[in-house]
Amino acid sequence: MLTLTFSTLTLDMATHMRPLYITAEVVGIMVNKVMVDTGAAVNVVTTRIMRLFGIPRSVIQTTSLTVKNFTGQVSRTLGLLFLRVKVGPISRVYTFFVAECASSYSMILGRD
Repeated sequence: MLTLTFSTLTLDMATHMRPLYITAEVVGIMVNKVMVDTGAAVNVVTTRIMRLFGIPRSVIQTTSLTVKNFTGQVSRTLGLLFLRVKVGPISRVYTFFVAECASSYSMILGRD
């Protein structure tokens, strides 16, 4: 088994430690900058992306879940939404929590 510590990383290796973004087909629409985050406990979609999909807010099932962002701030989700996501040949329905926030990614695929 090979174990790398921060002291053994080279500069070339460090440049590859970036978020993994993929393109996925969501409800029949190709979506760029879907962040794969296996450290995230939930899947997240923003209200901006919902509007692009043409999904009305009335479809959101309300919940009282709060999530913590990268800066440690806690924010409440608007609820949850079930979306069909296709990555490559695999198509599956995922549960997404809807967040009203600005972000540099379209969606987060977590450990769900």
